[in-house]
Amino acid sequence: MTKENIIKAILACDEQGGIAANGGLPWPSNAKDMAWYKENTKGHVIVMGSSTWAASDFLRPMPMRTNVLVTTRPDDYPGAHEYISGDIAHQVCLIADSYPGLITWVIGGRNIINQTLDVIDEFYLSRIPGSYDCDTFLDVAAIEDQFELTFQEVHPEVTFEIWKKK
Repeated sequence: MTKENIIKAILACDEQGGIAANGGLPWPSNAKDMAWYKENTKGHVIVMGSSTWAASDFLRPMPMRTNVLVTTRPDDYPGAHEYISGDIAHQVCLIADSYPGLITWVIGGRNIINQTLDVIDEFYLSRIPGSYDCDTFLDVAAIEDQFELTFQEVHPEVTFEIWKKK
């Protein structure tokens, strides 16, 4: 990966680090968080796993973005612009190099985040107030350990944080 090709992650979690329930977002629609996501990722590259792609509340492909899907079964998930598998961290770096001048955003799910944490330069975390009945959780402690909080903007319905690699 060249220096100018940045890899970022963007995800939302509840107060317990929960990110999903039954394959979808566990909290009610959050317009402010959706606007933040759209503002940051529009025109760029998004990388996701097949569970994120298949989520019922997810537009496939996500418009105005280059959609990259992590799967070994691309025929089962038509519509992505590119497909990757194998060493995901390495593949994400190659994707970033393939799209100079664009940000490569890792958008989930948990397994993809865990596999790429070492190559992510910045982590955009939306904290949704409350605790929901989640069945999938983000390792928030790993983010706090490897990244430094550099930005925080608090709203009643969401707190936006930007974490940069230490």
